[in-house]
Amino acid sequence: MSFDTKTNRNPFFEQMEKEVMDLIDPETQAPFKHLVKKVSCPVCSHPGNFFLKKWGFTYEKCIHCELIFVNPRLTEEATIEAYRKGSKANALWASSVNTSTHQIEFYESYFTDHLKLLRQYRQTGTLLDIGCGNGQFLSYARDAGFKVMGAELEENALNLARERGLDVAPLMLTDPELNSRQFDVISMFGVLEHLMEPRRDINIVNDMLSPGGIFMGITPNAQSLVGMLLHEKARFYTPRNHPHIFSFDSIRYLFQQTGFNVIHLDTVLTGYDSIVNSLQYREPFSDLKTDFLPPKLKQRVVDKSGFEKLILDWDLGLRLRIIAEKKKPQI
Repeated sequence: MSFDTKTNRNPFFEQMEKEVMDLIDPETQAPFKHLVKKVSCPVCSHPGNFFLKKWGFTYEKCIHCELIFVNPRLTEEATIEAYRKGSKANALWASSVNTSTHQIEFYESYFTDHLKLLRQYRQTGTLLDIGCGNGQFLSYARDAGFKVMGAELEENALNLARERGLDVAPLMLTDPELNSRQFDVISMFGVLEHLMEPRRDINIVNDMLSPGGIFMGITPNAQSLVGMLLHEKARFYTPRNHPHIFSFDSIRYLFQQTGFNVIHLDTVLTGYDSIVNSLQYREPFSDLKTDFLPPKLKQRVVDKSGFEKLILDWDLGLRLRIIAEKKKPQI
């Protein structure tokens, strides 16, 4: 059984596609004009060239910083409204994917590993997790001695986080109630790709951090092996929810331009099942098979831990992981 099946991801993505297709004009096969606007690269303001098309939306690649961005994209107002009123897909993620036994087991090692890395740079202090979901990472950080707070817009996830006894509010970075506060650590797990104006928002994050404060984030990797094999079939290309997809150069550029020193940048996760299935011309998210691999490749691939180590050693992981430190003011 594949990871996507075990964690109930397939129904979530089926519902996501239905909701995105509701935004497409059947006559033009493009998004309804009143919902979108043309944009230049939201990180460096340069134009982009066609990269790929998914569910009626077009992704472009910036000619300067190489950010992958949707153009034309949903307006910020339309996107915020969609988040505030909720969607069946987002509710499925909170109530079905995140609560599945396999996902909970995955998160235990996933967040423990990230917290261990974070504590190499900051042992304790105040920590804000933006887009905290059900509050899994916040719970681990609280147990490790951090004073924690979360921000989450999706109602089901917000309620589940509060059931853990966590201080979580339905706030955005642009809300003064949130951005007037200061923290030692700000984290974003699976949030950077959702930001409508990443340069503006990471500037706000910088202002919210104490001197020498730490940012930690994880976001889809456009240069992952999954992305390079699956192209538009890669599930991180979801144009309503993920208007931007980063690569090594584009994420480093963003943080260097917004007052940070990048002190750690690597990849995590691999998308093993999707890679192995796609190498055999199979549906990437179906149950895992290895019967149509040539003998020498099969010998390498069935050693899952060894094959995944190779992917991560070559920085081809499914997600980029970044830790950045707020630059200290020059005297």
